[in-house]
Amino acid sequence: MTLSIAVVCEGPADRRTGCDIADRVVCEQVRWIEDELLGHLRQWRGVTAVDAHFAWTEVKRRAKTNLIPLDGFGGEKVAPDAHTARKALWLLRASADPSDAVVMLRDDDGDVRRKEGLELARKYSKPGVPIVLGVAHLKREAWVLAGFEPQGKDENARLAQCRQELGFDPRKKAEQLTAVPDDAKKSAKRVLKFLTGGDLSRETQCWRETNLDLLEQRGESTGLKEYVKEVRTYLAPLFTKRPGTN
Repeated sequence: MTLSIAVVCEGPADRRTGCDIADRVVCEQVRWIEDELLGHLRQWRGVTAVDAHFAWTEVKRRAKTNLIPLDGFGGEKVAPDAHTARKALWLLRASADPSDAVVMLRDDDGDVRRKEGLELARKYSKPGVPIVLGVAHLKREAWVLAGFEPQGKDENARLAQCRQELGFDPRKKAEQLTAVPDDAKKSAKRVLKFLTGGDLSRETQCWRETNLDLLEQRGESTGLKEYVKEVRTYLAPLFTKRPGTN
């Protein structure tokens, strides 16, 4: 049986990064799963199976057309994104084609309370399917930078230049970069684009090919290590049963 996994994220780039990393973690955790088999075992989707993902910007619009019976948060202080995340979870649960799990991906853009908001939404949502949280501090690009390993003289020279200009290695201390503006010296987007030469395929290699242990080590302060832990805890167990077994 194919597992249906809904992913709530900001856009295609976040979906690619978050879903690919989750796939790698599942394959590592569940030894019998091989890469070529994974596509038959899970489907990443949005509110319905025909949607690639569920964009955060779509939650408010969809919520307006649905009467969502949301209770409070038990008197707890409400953090940013808590209400939006809870609405998203309700909409996914109420779908005519509900998923078997939910992965919520978010950049915190320097506001660490966003993670608290998602945690609050998960805590107060009605029990149902597993919910995985992935919050990138500050941006998704920080996770990608964790996997950058220079290839050839040009990339080694770019990395050396970055380290000199920034005063630190952006792969190991991406939390010291900034979310905005995109053209700032310490912008995570600018640094990643400079190191990879703006090549999307080169960027993709960073999270698909770099050793997971190294990604976790470098991503401890950017939320990447915690995301990997969430996938191992909530998502990987859904795959532990081999097809055809009782």
